Amino acid sequence: MTNKTFEYLALSHMWGEQSVEHLKLGIENLEDFQEDIPWHRLSSIYKEAIHVTAELGYRYLWIDSLCIIQNDDDDWSREASLMATVYGNATCNLAFIFPSLTPSTTFRSDPRIYNPCVLRAATSSSPGIYIQRDTRDLRVMYQSIEYYGWLAQHNWPLFSRAWTFQEYLLCPRTLLLGHRNLMWQCSAFFYDELLGPIAESLPNGAAKKGRDGAKSRYFPMNILKPGFAAYADMSDLMSLSFMIDWQALLNEYRSRELTEAKDRVVAFAGIARAFTNLGSLTYLAGTWADFFPLCLLWYVDRKREVTIRYAGPEVIRGGFVEYPVKVCEEVVRQAPSWSQFNVPIYTHHQTYFIFNNDEIFVRQKSLYEQPRVCWDDLYWAELDSFQFSGQPVNHFPDSGFFDFSNLSATLDLPVLPVKVSWPAHLEQHFEHIRATDPLEAALAWKPDFTYYPDSPLAADKIATPPRRGVLALIAEFQVCRVAGKYLVQRRLAGLVLVRAEKVGTWRRVGAWKLTIKISGVEATPENIQDTAARWKKYRIWTIGEAWQMETVTLV
Repeated sequence: MTNKTFEYLALSHMWGEQSVEHLKLGIENLEDFQEDIPWHRLSSIYKEAIHVTAELGYRYLWIDSLCIIQNDDDDWSREASLMATVYGNATCNLAFIFPSLTPSTTFRSDPRIYNPCVLRAATSSSPGIYIQRDTRDLRVMYQSIEYYGWLAQHNWPLFSRAWTFQEYLLCPRTLLLGHRNLMWQCSAFFYDELLGPIAESLPNGAAKKGRDGAKSRYFPMNILKPGFAAYADMSDLMSLSFMIDWQALLNEYRSRELTEAKDRVVAFAGIARAFTNLGSLTYLAGTWADFFPLCLLWYVDRKREVTIRYAGPEVIRGGFVEYPVKVCEEVVRQAPSWSQFNVPIYTHHQTYFIFNNDEIFVRQKSLYEQPRVCWDDLYWAELDSFQFSGQPVNHFPDSGFFDFSNLSATLDLPVLPVKVSWPAHLEQHFEHIRATDPLEAALAWKPDFTYYPDSPLAADKIATPPRRGVLALIAEFQVCRVAGKYLVQRRLAGLVLVRAEKVGTWRRVGAWKLTIKISGVEATPENIQDTAARWKKYRIWTIGEAWQMETVTLV
């Protein structure tokens, strides 16, 4: 069928009990399968998927375990890297939300029982009489324990699996089967065949972004805009929003389970390829070259308490939540130290983007016609180059979506040795400002420094950067506002680096954020622009003293 155009459906499912022997394509039965696939050995899900495919009028159905040679590493690697193409080009994805041979799997009710019954047909002179079951009552009934799993995506076993995440996202349409009603999901809508819309679209036609919304909630709204990455500053609303959405997608993926931890990178490759194609981006091990400084600013911290309580029924409501450092999936496939794929998956900890909704809110307010907040970028690191193993500088190989071994990235960065007292260093600068500018004679400053080690510590331990390391500055910006006690703030963020084994390279071990709150400065709606401009020229760190500019190669 090479070079032929044809329509096909794809199947998304999960195995269920591993002890059950499932029919798979292998080297030993390849020739037999080319002649005939024994119907009697197919699982109930495969048979139902084939039946649905035929009923919908299609001839072809992609089933991964019957189309990929499961015990041939070369065929598996080649086909796994093409999942964006396979699922992206499928007309529809048939997704079974429960595994076969489980008590949760139920046969679908005949929806025709909800069709209206015509007792008397309407005529030109008299109305018709119809009897119809009121489906509004169904929404109340389905909130019961028995039915709740049907409507809540987070309760569906299929949505707990990492491999099925890209299958679900990449196909433009998904028909959800396996429990009671049929459900339909596409980029704009999520519908139940009886209940109608589960998540309505917004009045302007945009898809709803809630947890049970349409698929587009996973894709940043700006990614399809012309010049999305080419002209964006790191602190643009578009860039910050993209990173918050991207971090949410990574966390969703990292929360899903894999049978084999070695598949963690390759099971995400299709999503990375799709984003690359949509936004003309360059993918670097879970980050984007186009937004590289922003992508470096992730950190590891405790999960929100509400998340722990929701995931663990054993946590008593109102009781103390403990945060043991417990790994549920180790890193078994090499990734650079600056990649989130280099972080184990923890039970009680997760990764976050260091700039959150507060920065988004402040940035939005700074764009008002008569702003009460001024935002000024003072420094952003820039990516000089990247290099995959055995490849020319800045060349992205096709294997780069799933093979990160020996990938490096080079930046020019200001660095400060950890052993240098940065509070004393800052005090010198503020004392100089107080002494040389009469307008700042009353200023005072309050620093708030937080270090986030990439390997979290137990709750009773205090995290401090390693003495042999350096603080590498990634971003600095200034916020000036007319409300509150601290009318001027400097916000800095960066990485903690240590020397790597290879000479001239560095390894990431954590991230840091420093907020300097400055009081004693006058800022009003009338002078806020002048105050922001005056403070923008003050340098609180200077190259040539404690800080040094370094060409840093991260591995």
